[in-house]
Amino acid sequence: MSAAGSLFRWRMGVPVATPIGLREWKVAAAACWAGKEAQCAFEDEMRDFFGVPWVRSTISGRAALYLALVAMRRNTRRNEVVIPAFVCPSVGRAVVKAGLRPVLCDVGPTGSGLDPDDLRRKLSERTLAVVTAHLFGFPVDVQDSIRLAHSAGAMVIEDAAQAFGATIHGRRAGASADVGIFSFGMSKVLWSFAGGAVCSNNAALSARLDDVLGEAQTPGWRRECQSVAKGALLSLLIRSHHLGPVAAVWNGSLRGRHDCDDFPCELCASSTAALGRHMIRRFDEITSVRRGNAGRYAAALADLDGVTLPKVDARCEPVYLRFPVIVDDVETKRRIVHLLRRAGINVSEMYTRESYRALQTFAHADGPCPIAEHLMERMLHLPTHCYVTDSEIALAIHAFRGILPTRAPIRAAGAISGPAEVCASSVK
Repeated sequence: MSAAGSLFRWRMGVPVATPIGLREWKVAAAACWAGKEAQCAFEDEMRDFFGVPWVRSTISGRAALYLALVAMRRNTRRNEVVIPAFVCPSVGRAVVKAGLRPVLCDVGPTGSGLDPDDLRRKLSERTLAVVTAHLFGFPVDVQDSIRLAHSAGAMVIEDAAQAFGATIHGRRAGASADVGIFSFGMSKVLWSFAGGAVCSNNAALSARLDDVLGEAQTPGWRRECQSVAKGALLSLLIRSHHLGPVAAVWNGSLRGRHDCDDFPCELCASSTAALGRHMIRRFDEITSVRRGNAGRYAAALADLDGVTLPKVDARCEPVYLRFPVIVDDVETKRRIVHLLRRAGINVSEMYTRESYRALQTFAHADGPCPIAEHLMERMLHLPTHCYVTDSEIALAIHAFRGILPTRAPIRAAGAISGPAEVCASSVK
């Protein structure tokens, strides 16, 4: 592989999200000793952004999920949590950490949301909560899941860690259920060195959450300063395109060796809160880049045979954290991944058989999940972040088209205007 190809591989492969410069670093550094004031200002910003009455900030998205589950399990004997079979194993880890049993449920045809028929089968008098996820920046309608869960006496958690700011039917992802959780990690829509948040529309549950969060600690100022320094170094490496070291750190000390590892459950640091508040105000600027890049992929790959591109309902507005593509044939998908990587493009494959086995270990297996299994064999993701240049997107498209045939056009030339008009075929 050439030096240019190696550099390109790092640029495409590292899950960077948000450009953080000197101004943002100063905001975070200045807030290291701000304490509760910075957290309250961040939470006020989140309440306005999501239109919900209650928001609290945490050290991470998985901590937000854990704390929500701890609050939910108080004063009840219910001990099961239905979670997607196509999701990060850290979701299962958070459930187990809360002393509860995960129950795997099949997902919708795009990976987001839950299959309603399987959800009906998995609900029982033991079900405490149902977790439904908005993946890759694409919001999903959660009303069926809420209706089914509430009819069984269970609560609903929207995992919007990958879809911060996405809207569906005029509401932000994460703002419709009993609880919504968010993440501000490096691979998410907005990056604030670390951090997460939990919101709620349920007044009784919000009170219990306040009790649980009142028992949580806040990182000390030394740890906070170390976090700011590490985040500043990472942002410098990203902006200067020295992404090889970033990838090494991401796969090691930054992210942890495994999504199944234990994790701290603390409140949000003041520096993270101040930076998160600043980044929310840049939301439109950041997501416009992602939407533009996703539109290029959608338009250029729409005439390829044997693939499924995202279908976006006119009533929703994704944030395009990544651009997922489903390849109908498993062997063809493997050939595409091989070709892309040979060209220096480290196309990502999320939620593989390995992550599924990890979830099954947590859940002790709960029957087959055919849609999830279909997706984990056939889905790949193209990057949309701001460090992908026009020439790099063109190279990715060229590599993709080099192996897949085109099909006869189904509409007049020039009719495709963006990802909202790309139709998705059903899962076979």
